[in-house]
Amino acid sequence: MERKEFLRQWVQDHGRLVIRTAFYYVQDRMIAEDIAQDVFLKAYEHIADFRGTSSVETWLYRITVNQCKDFMKSWSYRKLQVMHTFGFTPLSREGLPEPELLVKDGRQALLTKIMALPLKDREVILLHYFEGMALHDIAALLHDNESTVRARIARARKKLRVSIGEEDRYELLQG
Repeated sequence: MERKEFLRQWVQDHGRLVIRTAFYYVQDRMIAEDIAQDVFLKAYEHIADFRGTSSVETWLYRITVNQCKDFMKSWSYRKLQVMHTFGFTPLSREGLPEPELLVKDGRQALLTKIMALPLKDREVILLHYFEGMALHDIAALLHDNESTVRARIARARKKLRVSIGEEDRYELLQG
């Protein structure tokens, strides 16, 4: 199969995943879609470098995470954040890539709380609970130790319990 066919298949199979992952980081659908385009362009440029030692999905996750982090370091992102802080341009949350994720089982409030977490806490929660990734896969993806990922998940869960105000009633996100 030639490079263009691989890319076409990857976009079809993993496009929504890439957009959703980018959205988790930047919290703006249009920017997430732009990042997804960049991810697939980068994948196309480096398709010969893909050795198959990991799954395509993991490789695309890694590219997506790197693209998001690069974007978040950029001046344009920081400018958007300043404008948002002062009320000039609110970041859009409409048209999420997975709207059923928000309404299914009444999780909208929980997802809102998760999206308000600091990035390092948010990413491990979303990758583990929403994307179903194992701890060792998250550790490899984020270039962390598995124990670090486990600690970040525990810290994020505690912040969520406090944020929701149900710390004493039941254990949130049993895992």
